[in-house]
Amino acid sequence: MKTGELRQRLADDRALRWHLQFNHYPPIDEAFVATAKRAIELGNAGQWDREIETPRGDVKTARQIVEDLRLQEFIDDEEPPPGEPHTPGPWHVDRNQICNADGWALASVPYTTGGAQDRANARLMAAAPELLDALRVIVKRCGELAAVVPEQAGLIDAMASDARALIGKVASGEV
Repeated sequence: MKTGELRQRLADDRALRWHLQFNHYPPIDEAFVATAKRAIELGNAGQWDREIETPRGDVKTARQIVEDLRLQEFIDDEEPPPGEPHTPGPWHVDRNQICNADGWALASVPYTTGGAQDRANARLMAAAPELLDALRVIVKRCGELAAVVPEQAGLIDAMASDARALIGKVASGEV
């Protein structure tokens, strides 16, 4: 291995350790570094569905690990991993953190007053994946309903159109 390659590998390793330590609350255990590296390698090879055993003993795909640990910046490919562009739900609130199902923090919610409105904002953010799924179901069901109740097709189509527009805003990054 050439000196430049070794230097780059060491820099990448330090960057990954820093990311797991300081871009997550609580910090990700050091034991996950090897798992994260393997997920990055598989992602860069386009093998998103390959399974990896985590230090906790559970098995996840490379895609799930990249999403859960927010490793997208370490992926060389310019295309995002297939599937949803966001971390899959369900999410929940833990103090002022929005966390995924495994308890890893996805975002911090600043509590301006620590009051009811701040907690309500956090709950609304945590519900985002389920709300997006609900909008998709509404669009599907509106199509089914319009066929059954043709006299209300205009109103039903308008509801579906509103839901599709919001889904489009989320997908395009407008919101």
